[in-house]
Amino acid sequence: MTHVLTLIAARDSTALTDAATAIARDAIGGGTVTILSSREAVDIACASPPDLTRVRVALDGTPIDAIATLADGRRKRLLIADMDSTIIIGETLDD
Repeated sequence: MTHVLTLIAARDSTALTDAATAIARDAIGGGTVTILSSREAVDIACASPPDLTRVRVALDGTPIDAIATLADGRRKRLLIADMDSTIIIGETLDD
């Protein structure tokens, strides 16, 4: 597999169900699904670059982010985030 489609559900809006994962996998002809965080994030192996438009249409507006990356060299090394809202719940500017 040369590419990976990562699906990430907004924790406070929805859950990434097995059905939604299967719909996205089938829409792109994906392969093996690796659960990264139960009901929150998965990787789907793909033989070719996944069509993100097809994924969005298949998920029909469900608040799930879809990210396509090359499988080669995917080692995670750095997390960049807006610390005021991404990782923590409260806004730090008010505190």
